[in-house]
Amino acid sequence: LVPDPRFLAAVFERQAGHKWMETFDFSGEYETLSRLEADRVHDLLDIGAGNGDLLRACNTHCASGRLSALDVVPHPGVTRWITGEFIAGFLDDTLLEWSHEPYRVVTLFDVLEHVYQPQLAFLNLRALVRNGGYVLIETGDAQSAWPRRYGLAQWWYVRLFEHHLFWTRAALEFSARRHGFELCSFDLVRHKTRRRLRPVRATLDAMQVALY
Repeated sequence: LVPDPRFLAAVFERQAGHKWMETFDFSGEYETLSRLEADRVHDLLDIGAGNGDLLRACNTHCASGRLSALDVVPHPGVTRWITGEFIAGFLDDTLLEWSHEPYRVVTLFDVLEHVYQPQLAFLNLRALVRNGGYVLIETGDAQSAWPRRYGLAQWWYVRLFEHHLFWTRAALEFSARRHGFELCSFDLVRHKTRRRLRPVRATLDAMQVALY
C-alpha cells in the first residue's frame, strides 16, 4: 500500500519548512552540469528543488540567466535563488502550469521515486527540455548492492513512505527512449546524503538505516 497523491500532497504542505530542508553541497553536480553545457547552465529547471541548494550553486557561478524550480510547495529559501519561474505541482500532473519555454537543462535529484504515473512524468519532461538539451536524473537503483543482498523489502530507500516507485537502469532507459531521449551516461554513486559523511554522522546514519 502507498499513500494516494492527495494525502501525500497534504503531508508535504504541512511539512513545508521542515522536510527536505537539509543543506547539501551541490558543487560536484554543478561541475557535471558545466561539463555538459559549458556556460549554458544558466538556463536550468530543478525539479524537486527543496530549499534551493542546487539553484544556489548555479547562481553562485552564473549571476545572470534563468534558474527555475518545480516543486509541490515553495520551500523556505528557494525563491531567493529563482531568477525564472516557480512551477507548483507534481512532475506527473496532467496539466502543469508553466511558461512553456523549454529549458537547456532539467535536473531531478531524488524525484522519480515519488511519481505515480512514470510515463506521464517523462512526457512532461520531454516538454520541459529543449531539443538538444539535457536531463539529469538521480534515483535509487533497485539492482544496487543493498537490495540485491538483503531483498528489496529490506532496502532503507523503500522504507520511506513517500517513496513508492523504484527504478533500474533498464527501466530508465526504456522510459527515456520511449519519449525521444538518448542516454548519454549512467553512473552509480552514493546517495547525496551519504557522499560526504564524517565519522559521527556516519554512525548516526548507520543507526538510522538500522531503524528503518
